[in-house]
Amino acid sequence: MPEAPQHELPNNEEGDFEPNSFYANTFQVETTVYDFKLRFGQLNLKGKEWISDPKCDVTLPWMQLKLMLFFLALNLFNYEEENGTIFLPDRIKPIAPDIIANPPEGQPPAGESFLALYRELYDRLFPTK
Repeated sequence: MPEAPQHELPNNEEGDFEPNSFYANTFQVETTVYDFKLRFGQLNLKGKEWISDPKCDVTLPWMQLKLMLFFLALNLFNYEEENGTIFLPDRIKPIAPDIIANPPEGQPPAGESFLALYRELYDRLFPTK
């Protein structure tokens, strides 16, 4: 099988490539059989209500997402190794594994392999103090 071509971004020192930069403190996920979309936004107070204003969408094929997940995890774990564990407030953590394992009536149960992975990731990423 032929090797995939190597692509390099244009040299920014020459001024021919300037990426858009955004601050984001919220995200949403959309998936299809073909790809994975991340919608980044910024939480802003509009009147008396907090609204997530979308800033940009990034759509990745599943293979690229898998590579990105690997490097994101390595960087996060390295950061925590050097700087200490990042603790999240309970109110912004994902649904606890026990709730996923015992869904409310009418909700389909998750598969065992999914539950095992969910619990492993949850315990690794969101330890208790």
